[in-house]
Amino acid sequence: MKKKAVLIKEVLETLIKEYEPQRESAQEKILKHWEIIVTPQAQQHCRPALIKNGTLLIIVSNSAWLHELTVKKNEILEKIKNITKEVSIKDIRLKIGK
Repeated sequence: MKKKAVLIKEVLETLIKEYEPQRESAQEKILKHWEIIVTPQAQQHCRPALIKNGTLLIIVSNSAWLHELTVKKNEILEKIKNITKEVSIKDIRLKIGK
């Protein structure tokens, strides 16, 4: 039985894809750097929940923190954009929750 010839390029590409370390997602990067993105006080009252269609949902503990983070929304977005350069977070949505 004759085997089909395979290009070395194809073999190498397959191996590289299989063994290449996975890139961190934007959400993983945000979680990893959350202490840089928001203040220590804010960390106790908010957390990133999910990213959907370029919008980051942040859950906050109460209306006071909702207001505080709304005021700092552009500053938070800038920090996130600096951390997740290849992923575009266009907006932040804040929601009171647990």
